[in-house]
Amino acid sequence: MTLQASLALPFTDPAACDKAIVGGKGASLAISTKAGLAVPQGFIVTASAYRKFARGLSPIDMPEDGTMEAVEAWAERRRDEVARQALPQEITEAIAKELARFPPSMRFAVRSSGTLEDLAEAAFAGQHDTYLGLEGSEAIIDAVLRCFASLWTGRAVSYRNRHGFAQADAAMAVVVQVMVDAEAAGVAFTIDPVGGRMDRVVIEAAWGLGETVVSGESETDQFIFDKASRGLVGSRIGHKPHALKLARSGTIRIETGAEADRASLTPEQAAKVAELALAIEARNGFPQDIEWALAGGNIYLLQARPVTSIPERWTRDESAERFPNPVTPLTWDMVEAGFHEALSHSFEIMGLPPFKGKWFGMFDFYVYGNQNAVETYMGRPPFLPKSLDELRGAIPMIRARFAWAMELPGRWMLDLDGYLLAIGALSARSLTHEPLEEVWRHVAAVNDLGRRYFRSNIAISVTQGLLHKALHYGVTLVLGHEKAPKILDDLLGNVETKTATINAEIHDLAGLAKADARLRQWFSGRRPADASLPEGVSPAFVKAFAKFIADHGHRELDFDPYRSNWRDSPESVFDAIRLALRAQGEEDPRDRQIAARSRAREAEETLMASLPEDLRFFFHELIRLALTYTSLDDLEHYQTSRLTIPMRAGLREIGRRLQRYGVVQEEMDVFFASQASLAGACTTPLIDCLTRLRDEIAANKARYLKACATDPAWNLGDADQAPPAGSLKGIAGSPGEAVGPVRIVRSTDDFASFPGGSILVARTTNPAWTPLFHAAKAVVVESGGPLSHGAVTAREMRIPAVMAVRSVLTTLRDGDIVRVNGSNGTVEILQSGA
Repeated sequence: MTLQASLALPFTDPAACDKAIVGGKGASLAISTKAGLAVPQGFIVTASAYRKFARGLSPIDMPEDGTMEAVEAWAERRRDEVARQALPQEITEAIAKELARFPPSMRFAVRSSGTLEDLAEAAFAGQHDTYLGLEGSEAIIDAVLRCFASLWTGRAVSYRNRHGFAQADAAMAVVVQVMVDAEAAGVAFTIDPVGGRMDRVVIEAAWGLGETVVSGESETDQFIFDKASRGLVGSRIGHKPHALKLARSGTIRIETGAEADRASLTPEQAAKVAELALAIEARNGFPQDIEWALAGGNIYLLQARPVTSIPERWTRDESAERFPNPVTPLTWDMVEAGFHEALSHSFEIMGLPPFKGKWFGMFDFYVYGNQNAVETYMGRPPFLPKSLDELRGAIPMIRARFAWAMELPGRWMLDLDGYLLAIGALSARSLTHEPLEEVWRHVAAVNDLGRRYFRSNIAISVTQGLLHKALHYGVTLVLGHEKAPKILDDLLGNVETKTATINAEIHDLAGLAKADARLRQWFSGRRPADASLPEGVSPAFVKAFAKFIADHGHRELDFDPYRSNWRDSPESVFDAIRLALRAQGEEDPRDRQIAARSRAREAEETLMASLPEDLRFFFHELIRLALTYTSLDDLEHYQTSRLTIPMRAGLREIGRRLQRYGVVQEEMDVFFASQASLAGACTTPLIDCLTRLRDEIAANKARYLKACATDPAWNLGDADQAPPAGSLKGIAGSPGEAVGPVRIVRSTDDFASFPGGSILVARTTNPAWTPLFHAAKAVVVESGGPLSHGAVTAREMRIPAVMAVRSVLTTLRDGDIVRVNGSNGTVEILQSGA
């Protein structure tokens, strides 16, 4: 590739699909062009061009004072420096060369495409600049320079800081795209971003160019389609008094007159937009947010990016099996952050978009799963070929895409040794004479070890499910629906797991018990409270049982270590031995395993005989990986539960100390403290601190015991609840509820006086207003819709927003106390500020 080509790439160049080269927006357009979608053509001034340009800039030296004012002042100086520097000749020549491919009178849109844009965890919606309707190289070169400068607006700098992106890593590519003189335009989401429906496509449209929709300047038309039926299930026609159209130079705002209240799309046109959005979602395997335009009867794609915020929908679907019982506060505090860290790490391993929301949440001590996140990440099947020929052609892609699945087991096993050594050291530690603060450090060290060990474990569980689905589909493709189930059962019935090993050892213990008349009688009449063996029983059984507890005593009875393990509650093992005694005489578990191996070998031979020779090795690998991950999933759970030994020891010791202080009634009541409160009491055991801890533990324990006696609701929340009487009604923009004082902001002049924790009320917002969202508890605006900038930003920052509340600036006054419900689009006045 020549230097000039690396500075500007047409959408058709394969290198233009790389985000690192052309930014998120540019890569999306290039990928969509490659897929044959209707994308107006153009080119990208690459990030390499920006870096070449930036060599002449001063080093990045962010102010130590991180206030909004200090950041904005620094950013303004940086922008001025950028604006004063001319583009190097190589860049202007590269731009001119690409423009020469188009007619001289062609009009272009020039859009910033930052290399950190359009990531799933941060959309950078509107943080950088866009220029429309430009003609001629001079105007476009000037716009490219201004896009470079927009990398250093105060809002963009603050945005990168907030999301943890290093300023030095930011670079700017610039998209130069043929301008569509749109009759109508807008945006579409392949989920309902507010209501949380994953089976919907939501479209917002207006007359003219789509910037009026994105900016939220006025009402929009909304069309909602069902994904499965492709049918229109809802619509709302907004009042659209103005439209943005192309002018001789740039754009012009015109009055729509009689068309203001007419739908900007016919149902057929809206259906075409929905189909385009769904096609892009199918290609990317992830919900999409697209910008589109209607011109000359055709629907054009202007932009596509992953949806940045998955709305929460809490159910017990994903969590009831994993967390059947209430969970104590301390346990959840300790595992929640580590679980979500592991989730992000595992998704990174698997090449999935990052997830920054909550997968699990605890409500009234029961754990719920965010079903929308589960369906988004896990509900999509792996690649499903329609024939063996299609599979044959896709194997190189499958190997490349899922190479991590081959490597992960080996990497995980290498890390296991260090984990087991650390667990051994922590479990052997005597805490009796250690200071209270040191005992807490021990607990924190166990938790930190578990967090580090667990980082890849979710990828193991997810991959196991993925491989089973793939194998099921592949075997059915080869053998058909009638033969496949039996072959699959036999193929997957030969798995070596820790659970199978433990069951075999329990069978052996039952055999020893059966040989001892006294033990047989004791097990036969054993009461649930009998937690120790009777005197005078077989020494062989006593020795074998002691070894079993030493090897497997960490096995948990429940996810929550508040509930005991086998070492602390050996009666649970006695129950298992008693059941095995009843089954004595039946087939030995080891004999069953041998039979399973034989059936698995025969099943694989049957499958291979039905396959073309060139596909046999692929299926052999698929079977091996499915078995490997099934075994590994069981092993990682077995090893995870080792944490209960040193964790319970440390917390029991803390409980003993706090019991002497009168803080808890029972040692293990410490599990009813929050992590922060218990840490504070252990490191600063002052009277006031211990008193607060005592009250917190007592209150949480009472609520926990009540939860234990209650069946949890299966689904939480109801977005369709009736609005309060007399409340202001708008359009739901970002879910959630907040109460606070109103602060009306009419322009940027009011920014400095905006008090944190207020409800931001405005006619509309634009990207320059983003810093206010950091300080606001909720957002209420007179215009816009759920896909406009204000709503998108509010959802990303997880604050409620209500859009299109007519006359809100005259109805509300500064100081009014209101309740904003972003789920049902209402604003309730609780108290007048007058």
